[in-house]
This record gives sequence, C-alpha cells and structure tokens, in this order.
Amino acid sequence: MRREEWFEMVTIPSAINIPYTNIAYDEDFLEDTQKLETTYGITYKDGKYGFKNVKTAVMFCNGAWCTQSAKAIKELLKIGYPKEKILWYRGGLQEWMNMGFTTIRGDLK
Repeated sequence: MRREEWFEMVTIPSAINIPYTNIAYDEDFLEDTQKLETTYGITYKDGKYGFKNVKTAVMFCNGAWCTQSAKAIKELLKIGYPKEKILWYRGGLQEWMNMGFTTIRGDLK
C-alpha cells in the first residue's frame, strides 16, 4: 500500500506493492487495474468488479502512524472486496524493522 519510492527503498520480503492511490479504477491507468486482477484475483468487466476468486490480502504501510493502508482498505471495501479477505498489519514496516526482521529493496518489475 506504500508509495512506490518508499517501497523501492525497503520492504518486507515477498511483498507485492500496490500503492493505495492505485486501488480505484481509472480507465486512463488500466495497468493498475490489471495489477489488482493479477495480484488479488479481482476481475473487472462491464463496469463491475468480481470477487469470486480473490486472495487474502495482507496490508501494511510505513508504521502505526501511517494512513495509507487504512485508505486502501476503505477503497477495497467500497468496491466490494470481502472484508474477511483483508488482513492489516498495523505496525507496518516500522514495527517490522524495530523487531529486527529481514527487509529487502523493493522490486517493481
């Protein structure tokens, strides 16, 4: 859910970044919608979202003080993403690093 430049600097291993600003459908940025489909299993057809095969999404942002995950979760719920498929690591990257867990540079490929 973090901004791309922050994700590139450091992230949790195996994290896939979808910035919170890329959740809402925008026909000018179809690659964002395609990444949602690929990553979460959301479908979008004829102006409607489908959630039949969605994955459980674990959201995290920069730290407990950061609002990016909360904004993304609100957007996902607004489009109909099942709330039972959303997990939120509220401590975010800051808590992860404070605990001494492994971090890596983000890969946006």
